[in-house]
Amino acid sequence: MLTTAGMVAADLRHAPACATTLIVSLGLLSSVADALLVGTSIALLLATHRALLAADIAPVRTEVDRSGPTANSSDRTS
Repeated sequence: MLTTAGMVAADLRHAPACATTLIVSLGLLSSVADALLVGTSIALLLATHRALLAADIAPVRTEVDRSGPTANSSDRTS
């Protein structure tokens, strides 16, 4: 519930966070070793992403129009 509330409050969507929450709530992440493995994996992914960004070879996030369809949406050109 905290994961979902945090994503809603921050207006972010991150499916892996919800999946990890589900794994924990179902008891599939039951030992300290399992938790350390997940934490280490997340840290490795974050470090890799930051290294790719620093090397300027990672894709950057683009802003998405979240305003939804408008009355003039048919007038837009691609």
